[in-house]
Amino acid sequence: MYTPGEEIVQIVDEHNRELGELPRRLMREQRLIHRASYILVFNAAGELFIQKRTASKDVYPGYWDVAAGGVVQAGETYEQSAERELSEELGVGPVK
Repeated sequence: MYTPGEEIVQIVDEHNRELGELPRRLMREQRLIHRASYILVFNAAGELFIQKRTASKDVYPGYWDVAAGGVVQAGETYEQSAERELSEELGVGPVK
């Protein structure tokens, strides 16, 4: 079973230098700096797509969000994270 709190994320300092890796749950509990990706999606008319966050999210559950995105997992680039999040949240993939 998938447990978001157990995803391993990259912990960084205020200059984006890697410090280590921890489960997402501990990163949230300790309020540590981490990497994240956020993607704005527009249609051909220039309108911004918004989505309602699921009630199970650990941050702002059930709120409206202007971006797809989330925590960059350990070993992922920002681009890989963005592509994964677009697929998970919006069913969009692969982006070129």
